[in-house]
Amino acid sequence: MADAPDDGIETFAWQCGSAVIKLAWREGNWNEAIRLAGKALDELPTREVSLRWRIQGWLADSLWHQGDVAAARKHWHEVLRNQPAVFRHLGLSLLGLRERRQ
Repeated sequence: MADAPDDGIETFAWQCGSAVIKLAWREGNWNEAIRLAGKALDELPTREVSLRWRIQGWLADSLWHQGDVAAARKHWHEVLRNQPAVFRHLGLSLLGLRERRQ
């Protein structure tokens, strides 16, 4: 999505949308979290950097819970490379990754 000037409304809308992803993730609705997070990452403006890393963290964790370790690793690596504090902020752990190697 092209970055147009933000009047605050669009940022607020993305924050609300991320809450829906977070809710699906917290409830263990992995398929819905994956679907919503993937769609959000495709459409999220590049200026929403912090939100992007949080959504990608939820996506990675949801993929891991679904058993798609390879896809989860791809997202985890990107988050770790760009914003490692997301793991602490979301309460995520990479310890389980060692237990589910494929």
